[in-house]
Amino acid sequence: MKANPALLFFLCAITFLQSCATIYHPGVQNIPLLKEKGEVKLSATVNDYQGAYAVTNHIGIMVNARQMSQRPFQGFHLIPDRVDNKMLEIGAGYFAQGEKNWTSEIYAGAGVSVSGLIHAEQRISTYRFPGDTSRLPEYDSYFYDVQTRAARYFLQSSVGFASKYVDVAFSTRVVGLKWKSVNILHNGVDAVDYPGFRVLKFSMFAEPAVTIQAGYKSIKIRLQTGLSLCMDRYFKGNQVTFGSIGLVGDIGKWYQE
Repeated sequence: MKANPALLFFLCAITFLQSCATIYHPGVQNIPLLKEKGEVKLSATVNDYQGAYAVTNHIGIMVNARQMSQRPFQGFHLIPDRVDNKMLEIGAGYFAQGEKNWTSEIYAGAGVSVSGLIHAEQRISTYRFPGDTSRLPEYDSYFYDVQTRAARYFLQSSVGFASKYVDVAFSTRVVGLKWKSVNILHNGVDAVDYPGFRVLKFSMFAEPAVTIQAGYKSIKIRLQTGLSLCMDRYFKGNQVTFGSIGLVGDIGKWYQE
């Protein structure tokens, strides 16, 4: 079954434009698909910057960074003025070359993630008289800031096809967040709270993704889309889908043959 580039582009665009009123943002998966010792992969999107280097013919290292600050679209019960997300992590892993340009890899690493909803607004519907549903509801607004800091761990495996013109990879990343601090500053009533934050200790996410890169030799355009599935029943603040459009640069010898 062939992948439909138009469909993948549409999914990435929808994901990129969706509301980001969440605390945990998965970020782009670094899928280097290294093949040989000394090869370097560099990639960038609007918010994510990544690099990978093949230390040997089977051992690779990677660095992932994320810097995001934006005003999300409205449409959810939380409407922040700004969403911030910063992340830095390093990892190392093993890659193996298969037949006919196929390659597989597995990486593990750790880092830190800092996020925040700045001046979030929660609108609570109330009626003028208790039990009177004949009138239109009035809305009371409560404003608060949410800031979190967490240690981030990941284990990522992928299998892919890498050629001079097109790369395709299927990957699964498992992410663990060890929450270090959750600060909630609000005005209004004390009952206002972000769902589940008071009991957060450790949250895990399973994140399957599809990555397609197209171009020629050392420069390619990358499209990626995936899901972030939370395995913590207390946590409701994750971005369920993610996607990106970016550029990938490859410094190596294999594609020059």
